Amino acid sequence: MNKRRIINCFKALLWVSLFASVSASASIRIASASAVATLKTEAEYRSEARRYEDALKLIAQVKSMNLATPENFKQAFALLDRAKPDIQYYRSKLIALALSDSAFVTGVKRRVPTQDAAEGFLKGLVSDPRLVWQVDGGTALRSRLVQAGTADATVLSETAEKLTTAANKLKKSNHARVETANHSSSAAPRKLSPLLESRAATTASFQEPVGLLVAIAIFSALVVVTIAIGIGVAIGKIVGELLTTEDKDGLENCQHTADRQYSSCMADANQQGFPMNLAYAAGCYAAWLGHQRDCLLHF
Repeated sequence: MNKRRIINCFKALLWVSLFASVSASASIRIASASAVATLKTEAEYRSEARRYEDALKLIAQVKSMNLATPENFKQAFALLDRAKPDIQYYRSKLIALALSDSAFVTGVKRRVPTQDAAEGFLKGLVSDPRLVWQVDGGTALRSRLVQAGTADATVLSETAEKLTTAANKLKKSNHARVETANHSSSAAPRKLSPLLESRAATTASFQEPVGLLVAIAIFSALVVVTIAIGIGVAIGKIVGELLTTEDKDGLENCQHTADRQYSSCMADANQQGFPMNLAYAAGCYAAWLGHQRDCLLHF
């Protein structure tokens, strides 16, 4: 992760966080339309975080299910369909966790007690984002967020593994049934979607979340706290000189890619006859979960 990309992400988030309190200027270039659209209050972050947690619980239910019958598969798919819209709020969970950390919030208030201090500190963050860890409680908070992300990624990974195993069992069972009926391997179903192999990896060692997303979450919480104590308007004047490039949300793009690939995979699954359509669909869900896990870990 190069320094330029980190800096650009911080610039975009600074604009998002301050947009509500800064008068628009023709000289200020908005980083992206999506950035403005994602402007949120603390209450909204907390609400989205709860939706994310509820979605993760639904996914965890699938991990503990016995996928032995077609009805079991359909029940699992229904749970995942309910979870899909809200898994996008992972970053909101991290921000909410940061906002709930009393040591960190106190550290922010201590670090930026005045408008001049806030402006100077935020300018320093643009030059060196690692300064966010210098806020009292920042390092400990970083560790907690990384642990939370790793735990969530494990749920996604283990559920993907469960679906992969179930899909493969169904595939083999149906293969054997077809061979018995036709005395020929030519009637065997086609191989499951390649997405199943490329994305639905098991829990075999994966890296902890990359620091960028955690840093952005902590930075976002810092700005929310700063605005809450009435300093946001004063630091708004530095936005114009900071926004010089167009930035994109890597996590959001990754999750959208996962959704598009899932839709394409399901279109293929729906073309299969029963029960192979269930095996294909299980592979698609497993691939989607594996891709979502990668999004949590790599951004």
